[in-house]
Amino acid sequence: MLKKYPDWQWIVLGDGDKREWLQDQIQKRHLERQLLLKGTVREVDVYLSQAQIFVLTSRREGLPMCLLEAKAHGLALVSFDIETGPDELITNNSNGFLIPAYDCERMAEKIGQLLEHPHVRYAFMEHAQDGMEKFQPEAVLYRWNEVLLTVCG
Repeated sequence: MLKKYPDWQWIVLGDGDKREWLQDQIQKRHLERQLLLKGTVREVDVYLSQAQIFVLTSRREGLPMCLLEAKAHGLALVSFDIETGPDELITNNSNGFLIPAYDCERMAEKIGQLLEHPHVRYAFMEHAQDGMEKFQPEAVLYRWNEVLLTVCG
């Protein structure tokens, strides 16, 4: 994908046990200007405010806060449709793409679609915040209250 879309810069936030290997691969392929590994960062908002697309490649998540933050920033979303989490935040083909779990070819295809078709990307961005009201503090507290009243009587 990097060679096919040389005008795009990819920024990876977060760390993992393959970071050194990835950095070596980036250097061997001379991709330092196009693919940046930022590691763990405190100011995620700085990066999200400059982005148009957010890709989550996690294989396991609860409710992915990073996806919720990207949604709040109005980004087009792409994620594997893993067992829990992303399908609570992404409405497929409305504000993003839910990719069958671990289907990397399909993931690349859908990211490419967003890069090649700005109208799709912008439509997803326009609908990114749809459904955010259920994650507002008042809504969450109300649901917790309902649960506690049900359990505790």
